[in-house]
Amino acid sequence: DHSEHFKIDANSGEIRTTTVLSYDYRPSYRMTVTATDQGVPPLQGQAVLNIQVIPLSKGRAIMSQNIRHLVIPENLKPAKIMSLIKSPDHLQQHHNGKLHFSIVADDKNGHFEIDSSTGDLFLSKELDYEMTSHYLFRVITTDHSKNLALSSTVFLSIDVEDQNDHSPSFQDEFIVISIEENVPIGTLVYVFNAKDGDGSFLNSRIQYYIESHNSGMNPFLIHPSFGTLVTVSPLDRESIPTVILTVTASDQAVNVTDRRLRSLTAQIVILDVNDHNPTFMSFPIAHVKEDVTVGSLVHHIIAHDPDEGRNGKVTYSILSGNENMAFMLDESSGLLTTTCPLDYEMKTQHILIVLALDDGTPALSSSQTLTITVLDVNDEAPVFKQHLYEASVKENQNPGEFVTRVEALDRDSGVNSKLQFEIMPGASFGSFEINSDTGEVVTTTMLDREIQEVFTLRVLVRDGGFPSLSSTTTILCTVEDENDHAPEFIVSSYDIEVLENQEPEVVYTVLASDMDAGNNRAVEYHIIDGNTDEYFAINEMSGELSTTRSLDREQVSNFTLAILCSDLGDPPRSSVIHLQVRVLDANDHSPSFPTLYYQFSVREDAEVGTVVLVLSAVDKDEGLNGQTEYFLTDEASGAFTIDPMSGTLRTSNTLDREARSQHTFSAVARDCSIQGSRSTTVIIKVCVTDVNDNDPVLEQNPFDVFLSPQSPTNRTTVIVRADDPDLGPNGTVIFSFAETQSMFSIDKHTGEIQFQQNPSSEYFPIWLQLKVTDQGVPARTTTGLLVIHMEGEDVKISFSHHLYKGLVTENCEAGTSIVTVKAFAPDSVQDSLKYSIFSGNEDGVLSLCSKSGQLTVKEPKFLDFEVRNEVQLIVLAESSGHRAYCKVAVLIQDENDNSPCFEQSVYQASVSEGEFYNARVIQVFATDLDSGLNGLIEYSILSGNQEEAFQIDALSGVITTKAILDYELTSSYSLIVQATDKGMPRLSNTTIIKVQVTDINDNAPAFLPSEAVEIAEDSLPGVIVTHVSVHDVDLNSAFIFSFAKESNSGTKFAIDQNTGVVVLVKTLDFEEVTEYKLLIQISDSVHRTEGALVVRVLDVNDNPPVFSRDFYQVTVPESIPVGYSVLIVSATDLESNENISYRIISSSKEFSIDPKNGTIFTISPILLLDKISTTQFLVEASDGGNPDLRALTLVEIGIQDMNNYAPEFTVKSYNLSLSEDALIGSTLVTFSNIDHDWTHENTYVEYSIISGNLQNNFHVETNFIHSEYPYKQVGYLVLLHSLDREASANHELVILASDSGCPPLSSTAVISIQVLDVNDNPPNFSNLSYHTHVKESTPLGSHITVVSANDRDTGSHAEIVYYIISGNEKGHFYLEENTGVLYLVKPLDYEEMAKFTLTVQASDAEKKHFSFAVVFVNVLDDNDHAPQFMFSSFSCIVPENLPISSTICSINALDFDAGPYGELTYSIISPCFLTHGMSYDHDLFLIDPLTGDIHAKQILDYENGNKYCLTVQAKDKGDATASLVVWVDIEGIDEFEPIFTQDQYFFTLPEKNKDRQLIGRVEASDADAGIDGVIRYSLGTSSPFFSVNKTNGNIYLIRALPLIKSQLNKEDTMEIKIIAHSPKPDSKFASCTVFVNVSFSSEGTPLAVFASSFSISLVVSFLVFLMLICLLLVLILRHKQKDTINNYEEKKTSSLDMDLRMTRDASVLKAFQKTDDCSNEVVPVDATPEWLSLISIIEKDIVNWYRHSNSSGHCSVEGETAEDKEIQRINEHPYRKGSDSALSDRESRVPDSGIPRDSDQLSCLSGETEVMVTAETAEASQTFGEGDQGEGCSTTCAQNNVLPQTVQKREAKESILADVRKESVFISGDQEVRCAALSTQTTSDHDGRGNYHWNYLFSWEPKFQPLASVFNDIAKLKEEHLHMAGIPKEKKSFVFPPPLITAVAQPGIKAVPPRIPAVTLGQVPPKHPRSPIPYHLGSLPEAMTPSFSPSLSLLTMQPPALSPLLSEGELLGTHINGTCHELKTEDEVQI
Repeated sequence: DHSEHFKIDANSGEIRTTTVLSYDYRPSYRMTVTATDQGVPPLQGQAVLNIQVIPLSKGRAIMSQNIRHLVIPENLKPAKIMSLIKSPDHLQQHHNGKLHFSIVADDKNGHFEIDSSTGDLFLSKELDYEMTSHYLFRVITTDHSKNLALSSTVFLSIDVEDQNDHSPSFQDEFIVISIEENVPIGTLVYVFNAKDGDGSFLNSRIQYYIESHNSGMNPFLIHPSFGTLVTVSPLDRESIPTVILTVTASDQAVNVTDRRLRSLTAQIVILDVNDHNPTFMSFPIAHVKEDVTVGSLVHHIIAHDPDEGRNGKVTYSILSGNENMAFMLDESSGLLTTTCPLDYEMKTQHILIVLALDDGTPALSSSQTLTITVLDVNDEAPVFKQHLYEASVKENQNPGEFVTRVEALDRDSGVNSKLQFEIMPGASFGSFEINSDTGEVVTTTMLDREIQEVFTLRVLVRDGGFPSLSSTTTILCTVEDENDHAPEFIVSSYDIEVLENQEPEVVYTVLASDMDAGNNRAVEYHIIDGNTDEYFAINEMSGELSTTRSLDREQVSNFTLAILCSDLGDPPRSSVIHLQVRVLDANDHSPSFPTLYYQFSVREDAEVGTVVLVLSAVDKDEGLNGQTEYFLTDEASGAFTIDPMSGTLRTSNTLDREARSQHTFSAVARDCSIQGSRSTTVIIKVCVTDVNDNDPVLEQNPFDVFLSPQSPTNRTTVIVRADDPDLGPNGTVIFSFAETQSMFSIDKHTGEIQFQQNPSSEYFPIWLQLKVTDQGVPARTTTGLLVIHMEGEDVKISFSHHLYKGLVTENCEAGTSIVTVKAFAPDSVQDSLKYSIFSGNEDGVLSLCSKSGQLTVKEPKFLDFEVRNEVQLIVLAESSGHRAYCKVAVLIQDENDNSPCFEQSVYQASVSEGEFYNARVIQVFATDLDSGLNGLIEYSILSGNQEEAFQIDALSGVITTKAILDYELTSSYSLIVQATDKGMPRLSNTTIIKVQVTDINDNAPAFLPSEAVEIAEDSLPGVIVTHVSVHDVDLNSAFIFSFAKESNSGTKFAIDQNTGVVVLVKTLDFEEVTEYKLLIQISDSVHRTEGALVVRVLDVNDNPPVFSRDFYQVTVPESIPVGYSVLIVSATDLESNENISYRIISSSKEFSIDPKNGTIFTISPILLLDKISTTQFLVEASDGGNPDLRALTLVEIGIQDMNNYAPEFTVKSYNLSLSEDALIGSTLVTFSNIDHDWTHENTYVEYSIISGNLQNNFHVETNFIHSEYPYKQVGYLVLLHSLDREASANHELVILASDSGCPPLSSTAVISIQVLDVNDNPPNFSNLSYHTHVKESTPLGSHITVVSANDRDTGSHAEIVYYIISGNEKGHFYLEENTGVLYLVKPLDYEEMAKFTLTVQASDAEKKHFSFAVVFVNVLDDNDHAPQFMFSSFSCIVPENLPISSTICSINALDFDAGPYGELTYSIISPCFLTHGMSYDHDLFLIDPLTGDIHAKQILDYENGNKYCLTVQAKDKGDATASLVVWVDIEGIDEFEPIFTQDQYFFTLPEKNKDRQLIGRVEASDADAGIDGVIRYSLGTSSPFFSVNKTNGNIYLIRALPLIKSQLNKEDTMEIKIIAHSPKPDSKFASCTVFVNVSFSSEGTPLAVFASSFSISLVVSFLVFLMLICLLLVLILRHKQKDTINNYEEKKTSSLDMDLRMTRDASVLKAFQKTDDCSNEVVPVDATPEWLSLISIIEKDIVNWYRHSNSSGHCSVEGETAEDKEIQRINEHPYRKGSDSALSDRESRVPDSGIPRDSDQLSCLSGETEVMVTAETAEASQTFGEGDQGEGCSTTCAQNNVLPQTVQKREAKESILADVRKESVFISGDQEVRCAALSTQTTSDHDGRGNYHWNYLFSWEPKFQPLASVFNDIAKLKEEHLHMAGIPKEKKSFVFPPPLITAVAQPGIKAVPPRIPAVTLGQVPPKHPRSPIPYHLGSLPEAMTPSFSPSLSLLTMQPPALSPLLSEGELLGTHINGTCHELKTEDEVQI
């Protein structure tokens, strides 16, 4: 029922959660797990599982859960696998980075490591599921952000996920298995067992499958799971003796691509069983003539047994049928011979039962019934029933069609009466065959009437006698016609082109022919498809295709006409042709625009080239007829251009609306037809929209107005008018005065000026500056001058001219003088007269000398005539308040400085040939920015004007033709046109005009004459007669061919109208017409030409000669002489007998024929008759015609025999190639001889082997072929024993043939036998195993090794092919199959696989024989992985005082090399180097080079050093190294008890006792370092009257004592017990007793005592001070000698408020129950300085955050101890290494001098400190609670969790940031410094740079001041017991001796902090450069200021504690420069 919470893996049994569990929802679960096996029936087992849910602790849940479950694949490389914290931000926000993570020591297994500071969990060693599948370990998380370190435990449950990292493996790479062939199906052959090292179910589950290397079906099957190999089909050794299997084992990984394979090769040998009976190979019938001699061979019995060895050895015997013992059988050879003469008349047939027996156990046998027939003799000839047979057969019948049957009779009996029919050789005799027994004649081929219609056959019948007798007959066969030919089209082209818009006409003639006869031949035509809109019609009989009306290409551009041609047969046959008719385009459409009027607008400031619009005209024509080009008419006036191809209209010049606001012109779209182009014109109206590009222009400027004294006020005095040529608001002007006027007013719209006041004349003339502004955006303004005159005014200054004129050229030099203005004035003001330009010179082009009035050119670059041609200036002359003006007009004179510029660099134009003179071609247009003659352009043609074909108008640029152009002469021109202005010097530019001459059809086609064409009269229709040749010089001429109507072609010929191909349509007859003259017309659609074509018909010979007889027969004696005439044959021809010639077709050595008269005569005295009495040959008669016709006849000549010839072999020498696996008993050669004798006695031959048969491999059998005519005697060479080519490759036998004549004659023949190779030898490897080594870095394609095998066979059988059949599952290697070279094709990885075992198969090309070898490839490791450490640095924490042999920590590096390069050695190479060359002694440690264990050479003492840094190096054998910084933190142990300075303290209670009054102070020291050395004070017994400060030992009166004396003891003292201990629980402690005198004494006594003690302390302080100076010098010298120091900043955050509120330690909270904020408080008069109090509080936090603190611990910079042993140790070892915190690798440390510092949570404003300070904080006051309560703190230190009372204001924050970084900080003198420093937070990004600040500090050297400053400082110390409320007074200090000046405090000396005045918020003292050294304000003399050491200066750097009152005369302090750390610009500081 918990399936929704948990799931289980059915294979591995892993149980996992499916949802997040909640303890509150359900704390426990109980479930039952069932395990089931796969047996039958399945069995089960159960287990009960109890699961407890662990609750998360409240407040500590920094982890997401306390049990983490993780699944890691086993082959994961070492890397970070998870983080135990939610995020770095979470860590920083909630824990200030003070978490420490560690794995419980008992649970460490070497596979996992954790980063102690970040909580990152790393895998340090690869996992192996097969070794361990589950890991469970605990991680301890310690939170040091609390006062007491809190820890929590996380259980990490890590499941190792099995990966498929093991391949299956077999025990052997190659095995041989044997099995008998007769085993039943399902027999177990072998059990393959592969092992897989993987641990999980599917990864180790193995499946087997096999692959057979033999052809055919594989008879074996393997069980995929169990590996059992069984038979699945019967085995047969005889067919497959050996089976080669590749058995592959594959695991079943879930991901198919991850599955691993391993293969082995199994050779299964099939063992032989005697399972085959002998099989007879010889025929069961034998024939023997009755007259054979005794001992003659009758039959050779052969039986074959395919079994092996004895099982296949056969012996022969006769079981029955040989009762009369007529035959004898050889038991081994199987030769059957006669033992007595045979008699046909007594017995014609012998039936023997022959037994063949093998030698197996048990023996198997077979029997055969052998029928031996005895043959008779022949003496009667057969006779046919008819001499002539007539028959008919239809054409196209399948072979075997019955023709006729011939019959004959023979009166012989037996075999001699058996007739055999045959067709005698002759013309077409191969088309028929006759059944030799029945005489039925059938066809052998499919007959075709169209090829031959009548066949004549001669048939011969022969009996079976010897010699045989025969007779002949004739068969006349006629072939009947069938409609088997469809009409065939006579087509020269399937594509027709027809021009549109033509009248109806014949466009094509479809022609077809049919080879059949009669109605089967007649054809008719129809259009059956594609005739859209019935545009076409066809003549049914003639096939003429014509149009019915004119075509329109734009409506239908293509037709596909399906034309059917059918004959008139039954059923009719037809053919279909598809004619593609393409309608050619005529230029019948003009380009069309969507509208005939375009109106567009364009801004007048549009840039040249701005697109105005894009024209688009559509032309429905195609090709050039439909291609449109655009051009503009002349009205465009050069302002616009158009792209001729795209139609894009652009501006070509700048526009000016004021000059022309509208452009109307025409654009023409013209098609590109080469034969009469068409065009369309469209009107374009372009409106130029206004742009505010004109300044307003005053009608008069300056404007003089004259008034009379009587001029009335408030009336219009003058109207100012201005004009702006722009449009709308751009041209609307507004008038105004440049300066506000009280005397005049102006109407801003009308320009009317009214006189408001009437001043006296001395105010005149009045000069007013006017502004005229248009309303454009942006507006343009013109300044004008208005001069108002009054009658009677005094004119002091006047110019000599009212208007001056000057002239200047536009390219003159600067300083060129133009004109000089001159003004006249009285002598009194003449000298102070100054000239200036009032307006018109805004661009500074001119300069006016203020003294002389000379006007010169200042900026000549602005003098551009093309921009402006005149400059109008108003010049003022002024002196002593009087002024006058004049106008200066400077005319700019143009220079020829602009070349003409063409619109285009290349112009394209076209013009048709044949145009008349002055035809317009194109107009070019160039512009010149100059004016006058300088801008006047002339055009001319420079070059390219061949034969002066063109001319150009010099002014307009229009190019026209000057001659009639001819495309055939010149098809294009390239003109270079020049535009030249008329300036001086003349400037020019050129452009290229490419003129294309378009062709027009102006030439007629020319007929190319040819010789007469000859064609044979028997040519078939469709034959191409000729191709008419024609030429036309015009371009792209299309010709139309046709026959003229008067041509006498009849219907015999046709011509293709498009191609001119002439074809034959009907058959020709030479006897009818011998020559045709065809008139052909050629048209190019304009011109027409005619030509004649002569066709001659060639005669064909069509009458063959005829012999007088069909068959000639004659008999001659054998002894006739040479030249004897045997026979005369004759033939006749209907046409002519003169040219008939004769020849013998078959080659005859005995006879020849006279070619002229047909006489046959002998040519050899010895007639080779081939053992028969007759010879036959064919005689041919030829008429010699064309074609040559022939006739055949058969001649048979009989010979009377004489035994005068020895037998001669037909072949004297036999060359025989014999396969070596030839079967025993097989006939190798059948040889015969020729004996020209023909009687039996003279021709019977015996054969024998006379030499070459030494091994008795062969023997010869003599026999005869009874079925042939006559019984042909032959010899057989038979194989007796098997051959072996490898033993003997050649045999040469000599055969003897001897006849039976008297005397016998003989001859010999040689048989050379070459034994051919059979693939009977397997390849053999030279080595059965190969070993090679290869480095893993070997490049791909490298040669690894070579395997080699040889084969005893030869040729292709010896060609060996190599394959890798197993071991290369991952494809790392490639084996060249022909050469055996092994290549590397996939990169090797030693770590993945170090050894490969490859099974290599060598087979012949047929894959019949195999052999195998094993190649062992060992991979050599490369150092391809360098060592690496998991962490960039490593920290280990060690308790002090460990024995020397103890292991401090163990370092492990990773090296992914698996071989020897993966073995690492460790060494300590150096300490960690820091600035100044100082280093800690790294000789304290040594490292085990093999294990990486680090040991200390001596006992480590926390007090001597608490942090060490080493650099450890790991090196592999390839010298690759990695280094790691190791930090060793020493953990202190509480060894010493605290020691009070006194066992008893005595204090006196002041008379005026009141609350919060300081009574006295106790002090203790602890020799321990770190947290164990921090002192905490507490009351031994609780007191209602007293409390002790926990950190500084101050004892306070917290409640007024009762005044009744009786309540006190007799001595008037109260006893208090004070305990000193460290913050850690169960720490060592000490106690002292404090006696408080409560008697009420007078005030004078303590004051006197104090005065006396104070004077003593001054003297002692002086002496000690001198000693300290000496000591400081010594320390400085030691400091400089140190070369290295390890400084690193700590990543710490300190928030006192957060720590106080978050801590759960009751004892810690006790002191701070009510101290939620740190604020100022008024303390008793005699209170001790309290700046130390916060140090102890913060040190307490250090205890909780850092158990392994590197602080000296006791913050005893208060120094009020009797003897500080710790400081002694500090002096001995001023610098020590500190342990690292769990959150940082590098932290800054300073020498532990007891002075509070950054590492002790105290800082002088660290670079990353964030402090919230507000005015409220400084003024807030707080009341101490009862008990052990700490004092208030003047500085609020917070980070993230700020005080509740703190108001976070960014403004204040930034202000304070600026103050704290750069400015002084002051604290009021009467206030105790309660916070020694600010806490520091170092962000994570500070790690890399954090060393810099402290390095800077340590490089600082003290600067000693005169001692006067020290005493001056001491003298100004205030008395602490004097205090008046609200007014700060000097307080006398009880502290003695004087303050520390050095970095090290001596025992018993107290450190007194300086008094630092406070500054209110907002005061910013002067800034100073940074320095770690504080110095005085500028107002204090240097001698009055003590110089503090770096350590002491830390105390002086306080946060800005604010005081409401500050006495001016008592400022004493130090000027703080920023921070002790040197701040970088990138450091982010938040305060």
